[in-house]
Amino acid sequence: MTRRKFDPTERLGVNAVADIVTKGLEWIWREQPVADFGIDGQIEAVDRDNKPTGQLFAVQVKAGVSYFRGSLENLRFYTDEDHLKYWDQHVLPVILLLRHYGSGQI
Repeated sequence: MTRRKFDPTERLGVNAVADIVTKGLEWIWREQPVADFGIDGQIEAVDRDNKPTGQLFAVQVKAGVSYFRGSLENLRFYTDEDHLKYWDQHVLPVILLLRHYGSGQI
């Protein structure tokens, strides 16, 4: 049996989003705890009084250079038709967050 190398890229991307949502926005992040096709979690907006609003967004996180082509000044993201259709038909608005580790930006 050949073991693959551990690649933390996906987890680092999801963790970066969790930090931005909870520390930066001070909103609620709910990670999808089971295997999924295209949604890594949900964000719930919080109002100025720190009360949950019930406004939810589905979040798909894509991390790593394999999703990108081009220079850092002109990055292009590529995905497949199945994911686009899934996101388009989702019951919640879907936010696609991209993490390019070559630049450290999300």
